[in-house]
Parts: sequence; C-alpha cells; structure tokens
Amino acid sequence: MIYYLKGYVKYTAEDFVIVEVNNIGYKLFLPSSSIKKLSQKDEELQFYTYLYHKEDSINLYGFLTQQELKLFEKMVSVSGLGPKTALAALSTYSPEKIYLFLIQEDVKSLMAIPGVGKKSAQRMVLELKDKFKAQENVILDQKENKNNVFEEVKDALLALGWSRKEAFEALQNIPLRPDTDVESVLKRVLQYLDKKE
Repeated sequence: MIYYLKGYVKYTAEDFVIVEVNNIGYKLFLPSSSIKKLSQKDEELQFYTYLYHKEDSINLYGFLTQQELKLFEKMVSVSGLGPKTALAALSTYSPEKIYLFLIQEDVKSLMAIPGVGKKSAQRMVLELKDKFKAQENVILDQKENKNNVFEEVKDALLALGWSRKEAFEALQNIPLRPDTDVESVLKRVLQYLDKKE
C-alpha cells in the first residue's frame, strides 16, 4: 500500500492532479478544497494516499492532511457510500465540521453533500458513530462532561484515530479560553498534530 507520495504537481484538473515522483506521473483524486489550496509554485508536496480497488478500476486518492485521510477511510467503510461521495464530503466540509455533524447527528447538514440523501446521511451517522465507539481507547468514562470544549475535542481526536497520549499532549500545547468553540480548537489541535508528523 502506498501511504504517501512526495513530488511535484505537473497538472491540475477539477477533481484530480498529476503528481510526478521520480519521473513517474501519478493521478491522484483530491477534494476540490485541497486542489484550491495548492500553490502554483514548483515546490515538492506530500500527499497522503488511499488506494481504492474495484473489479473494473483502481484509483488513488490523495489528501493534504492525515485527518482527511483517516476520515475518508472511515467514510468509504459505510455501506453504500463510495469514494466519490466521501471525496465530495471533504470537498464540501472540513474534517472538523464533518466530525461535529456526525457526533451531533446533524443529518440536514450532511445532506448538503452532493450525492447524499436523507437515508445516506442517517446511515453515515449510525455507522460512523458505532465505529468511533468501537475503536480502542475511544470509550470514555460516562461521568465526563460532554459539553466541555476540552472533552469534545478529545473525543473528536480519539474518534479520528489519534491516541489518548497524542490527544492530551496536543491539548496541553493549545491554550483553551472559556469562550473558544469546539470547531476552532479542533482545527488548531489538528494543525499542531500535522506539524508534528
């Protein structure tokens, strides 16, 4: 399995790029939000990748951050939800927003993703919440205060695949103010974790 590619973007389309690595061009399907972030400068970039294999096709999906990759992996595991829809989700919303919609069971917001109807959105909530709960280290003490920003961000990090140790370390390095909302803190914490990789 190819975990990441490091190379130069030689061609950009609406939903994919061609990345040259050692004189080989790889076609990577990317969220449109990621394509917009790409610099036009000739600089080496790293993409985390997911190889999707079906009977009639093999496609490589690319992501600028590990949290995008982890969320994509979880989304394609949902029955009836393919990589195109998962990519559309990441093109529509940030990983932080998608996660918050899932834990808040916000079906209406998930339905704004192209290709996601009410039943698909409900299935996403049901299956992904179950997967998060089933992960090792995700089951938390029921006495913890779920309305606390610290606890909600910690829950999000654990559900996205980070360990308890990584979550606590990141939160200790991000100052929390009483009026700070979950989404902004989660975004800063994920940026901190990505820089550490």
